[in-house]
Amino acid sequence: MAGAELSPEIDMLVYTYGLQVLNDEDSWNYVWQRYLEESDPDEALNLQYALTTVRNATLLERLVEYAKNESLIRKHHYFSLLRNIAGNPKGFPLVTQLIYNNWTEIVKRHGIHKAEVFASAVFSRYETERDLGKVRQFYRKHKKTKDAEISRTHAIENILENIRWHKKHKDSIKIWMAKNTYMPWNRIRLPRHIIPNHYNLKLMPDITHSTFRGEVEIEVNVTKETDYMLIHESSLKIQRTELRNMEFNESISIDEAYPFRRNHFWVIRFSEALSMGVYVLKMIFSGKFVHDGNGMTRYHYIHRETKEKRYLIATQFEPTDARKVFPCFDEPDMKAKFKLTIVHDGKYTSVSNMPEEARNNLNDSLVETIFSESVPMSTYLVCCVVCDFEYLEAEYRGKKIRAYAPSDRIQEAEHGLNMTVKILEKYEEYFNVDYVLPKLDSVAIPNFTVPAMEHWGVITYNTRSFLVDETVSAFKRMADIDRVIAHELAHQWFGNLVTMKWWNDLWLNEGVSTLIMYIPLKEYHPAIGELDVRKVSKMMCSDSSLDSHPILHNVSNPGEISDLFDTISYEKGSAVLKMLQYTLKDDFRLGLSNYLKKYAYKNAETKDLWVELSNASKMDVNITEVMDTWTLQMGFPYVELERKGRTLTVTQ
Repeated sequence: MAGAELSPEIDMLVYTYGLQVLNDEDSWNYVWQRYLEESDPDEALNLQYALTTVRNATLLERLVEYAKNESLIRKHHYFSLLRNIAGNPKGFPLVTQLIYNNWTEIVKRHGIHKAEVFASAVFSRYETERDLGKVRQFYRKHKKTKDAEISRTHAIENILENIRWHKKHKDSIKIWMAKNTYMPWNRIRLPRHIIPNHYNLKLMPDITHSTFRGEVEIEVNVTKETDYMLIHESSLKIQRTELRNMEFNESISIDEAYPFRRNHFWVIRFSEALSMGVYVLKMIFSGKFVHDGNGMTRYHYIHRETKEKRYLIATQFEPTDARKVFPCFDEPDMKAKFKLTIVHDGKYTSVSNMPEEARNNLNDSLVETIFSESVPMSTYLVCCVVCDFEYLEAEYRGKKIRAYAPSDRIQEAEHGLNMTVKILEKYEEYFNVDYVLPKLDSVAIPNFTVPAMEHWGVITYNTRSFLVDETVSAFKRMADIDRVIAHELAHQWFGNLVTMKWWNDLWLNEGVSTLIMYIPLKEYHPAIGELDVRKVSKMMCSDSSLDSHPILHNVSNPGEISDLFDTISYEKGSAVLKMLQYTLKDDFRLGLSNYLKKYAYKNAETKDLWVELSNASKMDVNITEVMDTWTLQMGFPYVELERKGRTLTVTQ
């Protein structure tokens, strides 16, 4: 960021715009250092303001900490700095939490009058009834003085006015925005008027050169007239884009098609608007393998007997990486059926979500493996593995259950295969809902980048999470493996059969499965038949940080979505649900069963689970109202004990 001195008329604009666009630690540190070295008070304030505009919660939290140090931030600038941070959407929750958690310290340092004026200014940004309730609770907790009365009244009135304004103008603003802005690819989410029904997908991976080619035909339902179509793709080369009307089998003229990289969209625009109806979108594309495991990856292992280096291919798409391998509507509620064909070297076997339907020789070296059509499922659950593995097989209620592993370690898959069958049976009995696919494969992949992934019908594991020599392995290792197997199998119902509508409800996948996995584990490992207290304790430490987030947390872009796969979604989600399980007893199981039956092959939100649990419960309690207090705010309740003589006062 070195260069010529900036004109005073534009320096603040450059600093603020630069930090908002670059949004990285190096740029922020540069401006921070400039601030520390600046001797001109006005210029220092400009730099200080710029530091508050970065869209990075970690850097803003650092600035909040710096503000406590008078050698870095002058005392009389403290409140103005925090108000500027509160004006940043990423900083607002940091400042409100600071007020809630450090009020006594703030008052002691700055005096009650200044503290109340500051809190009033920050609280006045709130816009919802829920937040109004939090402010009123805060004010009730802290004694009111004459100085406080005006500020507190001002804050409450402003929040009420914000609420009234939103109620009055929300709909008209939405209408105006819809009529006067036309760049839908600027929005991170797909539009809802184009719905995929079916994918006919062919992938041709080249294991030698770490590249792939592909073709896809997607049947889509256009539910209203439109002159554009958006589909996800990331880092693909699109060679051809075609569209035809299914009813008349007519080719549709495409005006232009181009990538919009920021949101991973392939934008297709038409010279004439498409009418409502069913269309087939055909695309030919190519791409490269990735090295981080998020997409299509080439793995290798050393065969223990022959010492030769062998290769295999596996995909991993959760949460938003299917778009790196084929153009698709890559959002969890865009469920569709998939008909998958893999073209590969004949010396390999290909495994996917559904059973193999045919294997055809194309030439002396290549074959195509065609798989049966899938049930409706989300794109992140699609999977293919191309490998030279062997397998062990069992049968469960007429369905083939297989475990794949390198030939030199295939006997180590026996325990995992047996546990898979046992746990499947336990889940079917508990949920009163069958495992719906005709087969289930487990594939143990050397150096797989995650412990396991619950693809529907083909669970991929790191070898350390599945293979075990029962004759020499310790009890703890086998128990750890069984934990992973039980968790991934729980996902065949929670996540696969019923999928969250959007990633802010990720805990419906991960939190529920983390709790449910202990149901079958109780029988085989009584010592670990409950939630891991150590993990819950670690979660509580994380949840006490300003960096924490509610169980239900709004996310939009892939980075934010990936960050949700944390101890809050897993451990806190399961711990909160455990309380409900204890309260509802067997009605809890009935509610889960009804939820699975009602939303099978569909998508659901947290409120849908609460409704089914409420309907199943014999208790006169509003489960939604009770559980919202746990899922919609971060942190956890704490109890204060105050002793005066022989009197003990308990407050929460």
